[in-house]
Amino acid sequence: MLGSVCAFCIAAGASYGTHYLQGSFMALGTSMPGAIFLMFVLTLLINPLLKLIHPSAGLRQRELLVVYIMMVMASPIPTLFAGRYLAQMMAPFYYATPVNEWRTLIQPHIPHWMMPYDPSVSNSDPNKGQDHRRASAACLEGRGHTVR
Repeated sequence: MLGSVCAFCIAAGASYGTHYLQGSFMALGTSMPGAIFLMFVLTLLINPLLKLIHPSAGLRQRELLVVYIMMVMASPIPTLFAGRYLAQMMAPFYYATPVNEWRTLIQPHIPHWMMPYDPSVSNSDPNKGQDHRRASAACLEGRGHTVR
């Protein structure tokens, strides 16, 4: 139960920090700093308090390991899987421009149940693709990510 609660905290915190606050990725990569931080809190604060209350209430080493593995496995789900899956779903609509003609070439072949579709939003700004390319070039050249 504790592993599920900690895994949920990691997933919710990673989604909140990455998507809403647009902060650093606490659940991206192999280090998983969010899981490591919660493991330190669990090991150094919560587990000793549980053992003070009742000696058998504390978690053993194997149980702590299972909780840590659950947190590590839950860490990349909201940032890598969900974020990239949603980005892939929106790409044919977001990057559709009059130049690449995705509105007529790609969008008719996508089932309506599979993609969120709003004709008023699609192709509302014909310069979206150029802005994305300029922003990517600026980031790669080290000029920052703001392009005007």
